[in-house]
Amino acid sequence: MATPFKACAVDGCKNNAHWKSRGARGWCGAHYDRWRFHGDPLGGKGRRPKREEHDQFISEALRFSEDECLIWPFNRGSGGYAQMMVDGVQTQVCRLICERVNGPEPTPGSHASHSCGKGQDGCINPNHLSWKTPVDNMADKVVHGTWQGGENNPAAKLTESDVRLMRLARATMTSKELAKQFGVSKDTVNKVISRRAWAHVP
Repeated sequence: MATPFKACAVDGCKNNAHWKSRGARGWCGAHYDRWRFHGDPLGGKGRRPKREEHDQFISEALRFSEDECLIWPFNRGSGGYAQMMVDGVQTQVCRLICERVNGPEPTPGSHASHSCGKGQDGCINPNHLSWKTPVDNMADKVVHGTWQGGENNPAAKLTESDVRLMRLARATMTSKELAKQFGVSKDTVNKVISRRAWAHVP
């Protein structure tokens, strides 16, 4: 039996939720686009902000001295992070701000980490940003409760207990048998066993 489409989460909207939005936000395509372009599912009427508006807001953000989050009112990525086009490439605004305030990333692959844990909500407060290694940034996300990996992922079919059992059972069961046992694909089983997936589970 096919799963029925999920209705848009905006009150009064009769459209179905956009496929990219069904899991975390639940808006239809129109409201999802308004959120991406304006930071609010009810904001704007489809007009995309101009580059000058982005640059002006960043200039004001760099002078921001308050402790509360400063929310980017324009484009958002699918994860909720503020973004804008730079030389034809979608770029996270928090990285631009972090570089202006803290200098270039100290090592390749460094993350612009949010002390507030609100990067996915569009925060670009320069006082909340610092360069961290991917491991340290992941640890912060766990502390803030914003990490969407493992059991926190609404689309996850496995639990941490399943992963541990699967790795133990690999000594006596084939990938095909494990896939049938846990209701996942052989590819998923192989990724779990090789720690390309669920690597955080000891």
